[in-house]
Amino acid sequence: MGNALTKRQGRKGNKSPIAADVADTTNLCKEDEDFRYDDGRKYNNAENSKYLFPNDDEECDRLHMQHFVLRYAWQSNFVSPVELILNSKDAKVLDVGYILL
Repeated sequence: MGNALTKRQGRKGNKSPIAADVADTTNLCKEDEDFRYDDGRKYNNAENSKYLFPNDDEECDRLHMQHFVLRYAWQSNFVSPVELILNSKDAKVLDVGYILL
């Protein structure tokens, strides 16, 4: 399950194995600073991070599954009684993003 972007990709290009290993080591050191690991799951390392759930492929797959289940249950991308209003000729929509804390 999940998006192709969430899956680890193999090495691409014609780099030598030594150059690829050096690049992987550099990325690993950077990754160690940005994330912490707990029970085999990767979390954001920042103390002020608002996202408390893991930050790994398994969590991304869980969120994708949640999206598809809710979309299937609602048989729509949204659940609100606005369809009649949106179908009228003079309908205007203001899209406002917000953060639920």
